[in-house]
Amino acid sequence: MLVANGFYDESKGRAYLPADYADHGTGLFFVGLEANGSVYVYALNHVSSTFTRIATIVSGFPGIMDLAYDRESGYLWGICDDTCANTAAILEIDKTAGSTTLGRFLSLRRYARPSTLPNVNNEGFTFAPNSECVANRKPVFWADDNETAGHTLRQRLPTFPVVASSRTRASTLGKIVVASSLKRSNNVFMSAVESDRPCV
Repeated sequence: MLVANGFYDESKGRAYLPADYADHGTGLFFVGLEANGSVYVYALNHVSSTFTRIATIVSGFPGIMDLAYDRESGYLWGICDDTCANTAAILEIDKTAGSTTLGRFLSLRRYARPSTLPNVNNEGFTFAPNSECVANRKPVFWADDNETAGHTLRQRLPTFPVVASSRTRASTLGKIVVASSLKRSNNVFMSAVESDRPCV
């Protein structure tokens, strides 16, 4: 995904080439920093135990509590907890020819939490695989650090209203549809995400 989309390597001043980092394995390491909301991308050298910072991504959040890569849709999600009213963002590589941010990750789509998801200290976020899809929706999970009301995990088919932002632009890459209410089962709240990149 990074090579195909022309991900920009800030350390080289050009598109990322895996061959530049012969001992870094098969991918890069993304770290979201809660202290400032930035995401740092590293090539980790498995032979010398050194690293090279490839990029710094501005999420637009004051803190990033979790990053979740949905391998099947190709979306990288950044999550902010109750500090930001549990807002989520899709971080995408800019592929617009002639853009000054070409090849860099941008936070162009943000989503408010589902209306039935409590605004609590959710610091974990992930997806079920496409094999769990029902009617083109797959479960999404939030992890609550405070175990509010005795619940550590909340799962849902979510409704993500778009949060107005100067950085938000129309996109045909995907849509998120949320069910009107959460279902509770064995202390897990259940939800799912629907996208125009269908489950297979």
